[in-house]
Amino acid sequence: MAETLQLSHVFGRGGLRVVHAGGDGQFALAAVGQCVAQRGRLLNLLLLWKLRKLWRAGLDKLDPRALRLAMCVDERVRVSGAVVDVAVTLAVPTGRSAVRTGRPAGPFQATLPLSVVRTRDARLPAAAPGCAWRVHALAPAAVKEFRRVARALHGLRSGTQIDLRASVRDSRAPAALRTAFPLRIDLLLDAADGYLTLVPARTLVLAKD
Repeated sequence: MAETLQLSHVFGRGGLRVVHAGGDGQFALAAVGQCVAQRGRLLNLLLLWKLRKLWRAGLDKLDPRALRLAMCVDERVRVSGAVVDVAVTLAVPTGRSAVRTGRPAGPFQATLPLSVVRTRDARLPAAAPGCAWRVHALAPAAVKEFRRVARALHGLRSGTQIDLRASVRDSRAPAALRTAFPLRIDLLLDAADGYLTLVPARTLVLAKD
């Protein structure tokens, strides 16, 4: 069974729904989900605000070929076949532009497969003892789709729902890491700016699903 992490948010409303699914030994994405669910304590809030603004109006300014997701985890953690699915359900228009059926348009959908970057990225710091950096980029097939997503997310109105579903075909981690899962997450949004830390290095205690 593939491990999955579903994130859902409605623009203009507080809260974020986080749902994880995975079997024994499949909890690498659960660590990410815990950071998102407790974002007030665990995430870099200034970077999170920047990402929020990008989602709403500035994604089309990013070069999708330069984007990188770097996770520093225990070197025994293994994941492969990573994919991000995006679905956008537009808010129901009001006034003269209201849809007569009363149903939202969409959802808009896109699939963004990720590829593993195997060469050492000198812009990342040395990994902590016993840990290793796992770096992912958009796969070539996802670059065009990312640009389509960027256009779809431009200027969204309040009430629009966005669903992100991250999945990995194969996920393996030793059971002992459930009570001591090391994690750091860095993002590269612009090659000129270098990596930005979304989740500072920490050790998480994960509840068993």
